[in-house]
Amino acid sequence: MPIETNTIEQMITYLEDDYLKNIAGFFWQGFNNAALYCFTNDVALDKAMKWADQSISMSKNFSNLSTKSLLLRKMGKEAEANKLIDEAKPLANEVSMNAYGYSLLYTLKDTDAAIKVFEKNVKDYPKSWNVYDSYAEALAVKGKKKDAIKNYEKALSMAPDTQKQRIQGLIKNLKS
Repeated sequence: MPIETNTIEQMITYLEDDYLKNIAGFFWQGFNNAALYCFTNDVALDKAMKWADQSISMSKNFSNLSTKSLLLRKMGKEAEANKLIDEAKPLANEVSMNAYGYSLLYTLKDTDAAIKVFEKNVKDYPKSWNVYDSYAEALAVKGKKKDAIKNYEKALSMAPDTQKQRIQGLIKNLKS
């Protein structure tokens, strides 16, 4: 006997009726996490926008501003999204900007926008192997193999030993 359940709907109910009414609701992160869940799963975007706004009202930072920007993009409001992310960029660090780039690349499938974000991260953090790795990944998705290889090689030259085999494998795959 098959059992059917709507886990997304159950999760939204949980977020509203439990998660945000407990300890998570006292901090900006809880509302931002709820909004990100909706963004990632492309559900309840109106609720997500309210949660993003609630998070921002509690503590304006790159994480929640970028979440709202991503939601706006998903809702087709490019101009508003761009204006908001421009406001948020001065608040970003390497890791948060990278996470934003990956949301653009894989969730929104906006490779060109992701490349710009990763390119900015390379300029802002030129001593970080990870920014070259992320930039190379986006370039590879775009089909720019030569540029991807160049950036993977730069990442490889700086990467910790735990990452070298993975990067070498990516370079090898791009060259074949």
